[in-house]
Amino acid sequence: MWRMGLAAGLCLALGGCVGLAVMGAKSAATEAEIASDQGAAERGDAAAQLRLGEDYCCAIGAVDPVHDNRKATEWLCRAADQGNAKAALWLGRIYAGRPPVGFDPQQQAQLLVAGARANYPVAAAWLTRAAQGGETAAQKPLQTVDGKLTASDQAQVAAYLSGRESLPCRWDRVFPRRA
Repeated sequence: MWRMGLAAGLCLALGGCVGLAVMGAKSAATEAEIASDQGAAERGDAAAQLRLGEDYCCAIGAVDPVHDNRKATEWLCRAADQGNAKAALWLGRIYAGRPPVGFDPQQQAQLLVAGARANYPVAAAWLTRAAQGGETAAQKPLQTVDGKLTASDQAQVAAYLSGRESLPCRWDRVFPRRA
């Protein structure tokens, strides 16, 4: 019986080591992808901007050497401003507090533990733009977010989509730092 406990403890300990090794390898690969796309993104290439946004997305809780919500949304905003519907989908999912498709299991587990911030009117507006841009994957999260909107929220979404109010995009405008 004690052997099973020892074996289970060893597996957990090794699993942690393996998890750290995998995270380190993933960080190195992501850093290489970022370096590869940086120049094209800065020159206005919407596809490279989308890839940078995906690569930087998304820090959850603890210090993370690569993922950065501010940088992710900055690049996703640039791509979405050029009509990239997939970037708008990513923004909608981020601001709905839902991990974008492509999150690895470790990031999903961290999100469940840490919780996620959400701004449903902003999320609904970005998901609507994604759907209007032909991104069919926006339909389901849009229905979920729409179900959470109050009447005031719906009026805010309408103001964003009509252009009466500027649709916030970058992380610090959607989630201002608290004093």
